[in-house]
Amino acid sequence: MKIFHNKTVLITSFILVTVLGIVLPGLLLHITFSSKLGAVSPISTDLYDTSNSAIAKNASMKLTEYERMKLISGSWASTQTEIDTSSANISEVNAVELARAAVSVLYTANAYPYHFDSTYDNWYSWKTNCYQCIEASFQTYSAYYWKVTFYRYDTDEVHEVLITENGTLLAIRNNIPKETLKNLSSSWDVAMNNYYKTQYADAENIIFIDHNNAFQAPTYSGFTLEADKFFSQLLVLNNADVTDLATFRNMMHSQIPDDTEIYHIYQGYNDEYFMMYCIPWEK
Repeated sequence: MKIFHNKTVLITSFILVTVLGIVLPGLLLHITFSSKLGAVSPISTDLYDTSNSAIAKNASMKLTEYERMKLISGSWASTQTEIDTSSANISEVNAVELARAAVSVLYTANAYPYHFDSTYDNWYSWKTNCYQCIEASFQTYSAYYWKVTFYRYDTDEVHEVLITENGTLLAIRNNIPKETLKNLSSSWDVAMNNYYKTQYADAENIIFIDHNNAFQAPTYSGFTLEADKFFSQLLVLNNADVTDLATFRNMMHSQIPDDTEIYHIYQGYNDEYFMMYCIPWEK
């Protein structure tokens, strides 16, 4: 009788274990899924960062070159950070070639007395720095620029060239102001006029305005506007109504059309540096 009882217990236990093995996993899954249906789990912050980065990159691609220059120059509030050159959209070699090409055009126009096309008697070594400029308010837009520094092989001559990744020349600074002024074209304003008309050949209207008074304007990183003497002009694109400085000043009190581009074209020097800039205007 005892043996029969033990068999009964064993069989009952086996059946119970078998039933639980079949039913319990499904029951646990049902309970788990039911508890998740009414809950919303937070998305990983890594996904937010990736999304923001993609959105920012897409938005930045829609900026015009003029708008990028505003970010770079600080006309639009931005934070500037030096980044590794491998993080930029172009390589160091590309940046150097863009700088050479831009300065060569300036040299051909007699607006700068030096160029960096390598020949046996005109050889310069170089180094690069790359900067990312991010719009300060919402970090939605970004732009990059390069500082390419050329060193002449047989002297202490140094030229620092700022260039956008599209090849737009932003600024030049060198440490030989007396030599530069001696070799620079005496009609620098005419040379710059011709230079920019070449650069903006598709512009509907280009007006240079004499503007030799001191002005407050943002500067590019690493470059100052401090100078003992300077010469500046306003370059106005795509606005046929602007014909002189008085007209321009009157328009500053009204709405200027969105497609109007306005730049400070600036030449300055002191005992230490010769400097040239192209700075977008932002009232």
